[in-house]
Amino acid sequence: MPTRFFSSVIRKPQAMKAVSRSFLSALLCAALLFTLNSCRKAPPPAAEGKKVIVLGFDGLDPGLLLRFTARGEMPAFRELMEGSAALELGTSLPPQSPVAWANFITGMNPGGHGVFDFIHRKPGEYVPYLSTSEAYPAERTVSVGRWVLPLSRGGVRLLRKGKAFWNVLEENGVHATVFRVPSNFPPEESGARTFSGMGTPDLRGTYGSFTYYTDDASIDAQEITGGEVVFVNAAGGSLEAAITGPQNTFLKGSPAAEAPFTVYMDRDHGTAKIVVQDDELLLKAGDWSRWVRVEFELMPFVEVTGIVRFYLQEMEPKFRLYVSPVSINPADAALPLTTPPGYSKELYRRFGFFTTLGMPEDTKALDHGIFSEKDYDRQSGLYIAEMRKILDFELSRLKSGFLFFYFSESDLGQHMFWSAMDENHPMFERRPDEYRDYIYGIYRALDGVAGRVLKCMDDEDTLIVMSDHGFTPFYRAFNLNTWLVENGYMKLLDESRRGEDEFLVNVDWSGTRAYALGFNALYVNTIGREGRGIVMDGEGKDRLVKELRYALLRVVDPATGRNPVAGVYVGKEVYRGPYVEDAPDLVVGYDIGYRASWETALGQAPEELFYDNEQRWSGDHCVDPNVVPGIVLSNRRIAAERHDLRDISATVLGEFGIEPPENVEGTSIFRGD
Repeated sequence: MPTRFFSSVIRKPQAMKAVSRSFLSALLCAALLFTLNSCRKAPPPAAEGKKVIVLGFDGLDPGLLLRFTARGEMPAFRELMEGSAALELGTSLPPQSPVAWANFITGMNPGGHGVFDFIHRKPGEYVPYLSTSEAYPAERTVSVGRWVLPLSRGGVRLLRKGKAFWNVLEENGVHATVFRVPSNFPPEESGARTFSGMGTPDLRGTYGSFTYYTDDASIDAQEITGGEVVFVNAAGGSLEAAITGPQNTFLKGSPAAEAPFTVYMDRDHGTAKIVVQDDELLLKAGDWSRWVRVEFELMPFVEVTGIVRFYLQEMEPKFRLYVSPVSINPADAALPLTTPPGYSKELYRRFGFFTTLGMPEDTKALDHGIFSEKDYDRQSGLYIAEMRKILDFELSRLKSGFLFFYFSESDLGQHMFWSAMDENHPMFERRPDEYRDYIYGIYRALDGVAGRVLKCMDDEDTLIVMSDHGFTPFYRAFNLNTWLVENGYMKLLDESRRGEDEFLVNVDWSGTRAYALGFNALYVNTIGREGRGIVMDGEGKDRLVKELRYALLRVVDPATGRNPVAGVYVGKEVYRGPYVEDAPDLVVGYDIGYRASWETALGQAPEELFYDNEQRWSGDHCVDPNVVPGIVLSNRRIAAERHDLRDISATVLGEFGIEPPENVEGTSIFRGD
């Protein structure tokens, strides 16, 4: 899963605005005009009997799993490992979550489904965009005074191509439930019950923007990105503030809609009453609230709703109030979350409000010191509890057919707490001692999930536990665009602005032969493809690609004497399918301890070539795929040869006696059984 493109694009406010502008401008049209066809013909019912369950534990690492199970406290994983005869599952190239899960969903490589990185670019304009979904505004509008009224439909579309394997199941009479799989927002039209996962935005059109209300003037609001700091006057007995909602595209200028609230403070008793529209909350310092419905009025008789949690960190000596990103309301979804559309409302009626954000744990708040490790752990625990209730419900009603269920905490927890357990990490001494075993605790908790599911399985049923990739430490960052500048492949317009301008704004294309954007992608500035290309396609480009590959494999970090690059792959050689032309020219795979810098992902070229990673985001997987294989375990014997993500879809289809479509590249992991 994640790496943190979501977090990296909001590392500076202007970067977030640049990438998500289309999402924000289209959001309200989508909210008001979105409908799905709920009258599609249902498939014939599957026969009562066989069940196949796949648990997706994002980022679970085979090396750590072996180390942790050796402690003897993970009975479910130990049972599955002893019976499976396999452990490692090959990941995607590159091993980024949207790419990996798209491989899993379609059974194809990126050339077949068109997802190559967290971030793609429009080569004619060098403009970045998120790789898995996009919003589109109403094409026709009319202005009436201060109002802008849509005359056509806006919405959101899924950019991942290829047919999801659960739709093949449905076509063959096998009912499927797929809960929170990444790379499926908005959800592919389906007769299955599906709930979108990673990639699902908040109501503001971002991947999670918190708001922090405080009177602590020592906080540098410009450094707190991925959220907003609002300074308040908390000296009296009350204060008034507002929750920022989506852009109101019905008003000229599209200002953000707001939902006001009031905080009444009783300092003698250490409590605060928060009044949000028609709702009231009573919190003590350290309390998290329940979910609260908030309404954003867009114009008379037109509104959109979301849900938030309040966390009152403290009242004295400083006032600190965290408000979560505004999640899409599952009871009244403003954007498509599920198929059928009523699935989210069904879950709401049973469980009440729950998170719908694709990445609910607030890694940005922890990275910027808004959260302590304890704060993050408590928030994560709230979300995990929600997911496990829904899993129990889906298990209870699964009589036959297929169930996929996804857990994100293994990925995000390893990103944020790797340095707490790794003595070699630059951040190790700055992490609290009590979190040295935090990642171990995650693995133990997921062992409990696997054990719970195993108890629900009959002898003829199949359980597969898998992850999309593993994990490795992130010690040092490599500025790939800086290397390109230093070696004459890229030219800048203004050397004095190095590292300041994002998304290739400072690049002189007349003198640039190659550029990097995203975490693993490297492109040649090709004539006829790029807007201002200077490299002729053909033999000249091929020579440059070989030259770049040779040179990158010989880069040396002067601080360690090591090469940060483990492998460099030529896009047109490693991918196949209808979307190969959209692939990066080179895919750079980093070695253990290294990763492309956040600046590389944003198209920057700072002065320094390498730097130590001194953030809490300290583990990663955007490296060479051979460094971070995922896992695969089952209650059935797995064939001993090497398997990869594309095999899982073929395996599920095979368990129901269904021949995979011709474009599915994988084969069953049970072949030869």
